[in-house]
Amino acid sequence: SLPEPLVGPPHYEALCAAVDIEPYGERVASVRDTLGGMPESTQTVLHRLFRFLSTLASRSAARGNSAEALAQVWTAMITPTYERGRALLRNEFRLVGLLLQQYACIFEGSLDAYEAPELPLPATLAGGGGNWVRTKASLLRDSQGRFKIQVREDECGIYLDVIAPTDVADDRGQLRERDYLVTLQRRKVEQLTLPQVRNLIRDAGSILEMEVRRYVTSASAASEADRAAAAERQQREAAQLERYQQQVQQQMAAPPPQAAPLFEPDEPALPSHHAASQQPSPASQPPP
Repeated sequence: SLPEPLVGPPHYEALCAAVDIEPYGERVASVRDTLGGMPESTQTVLHRLFRFLSTLASRSAARGNSAEALAQVWTAMITPTYERGRALLRNEFRLVGLLLQQYACIFEGSLDAYEAPELPLPATLAGGGGNWVRTKASLLRDSQGRFKIQVREDECGIYLDVIAPTDVADDRGQLRERDYLVTLQRRKVEQLTLPQVRNLIRDAGSILEMEVRRYVTSASAASEADRAAAAERQQREAAQLERYQQQVQQQMAAPPPQAAPLFEPDEPALPSHHAASQQPSPASQPPP
């Protein structure tokens, strides 16, 4: 049976170190010699795999089949899954790129090796002051019992592919599409398969707890701060508007005040029967 991962210790460390060797010819030779010390079954699988990938990259113009894209995908598939430093992650990618570019020389003993420029590093591995940041969020089922998210998987892990609007108030505003899942329902996602993650989402109760990570460059970090400030400002304005609406509703619900009279009479008004008794009778009136 084949080992898992396909390129594991101790050959993994030796291969990652070999890509730093100069000059270029000695680098290729060191990688070839290290692979030669691996089990024959592993060598055969790697040979066939990289022959196919190299042919695919050279003949196919389809999106995702470039040497850079293929290297990014297959690096994660054949190397260890445990936590590794940034330098090792860079060298993993450089190693797979070298195997793609020089597979004939490394696996088939061709003497036609030529020095090719290294494949450009992915944005997540390139410089620029970027960093992975983590965010925790809790999602609620909507009125129809759905979390309204979809997950997919690529070479970096399982990520949020769709985050649809919902009719309940939860933390989805803190999430972004392409955020990678770190934990789900307090379980480490790196130990789960994509079907297991989907089952966790399906079988969760009313609340789905998760922690995600996203790669933030210096420029995107500034934009994230701007978005956070704008969201905070919008929340303050919404709270002020709500207080104003409550005050208006309270004033409209209160009984109207009674209008004060325009003037106060000097004497209280007499009853109508008393006023009639004060009028002189016709008999008491003097004759004309």
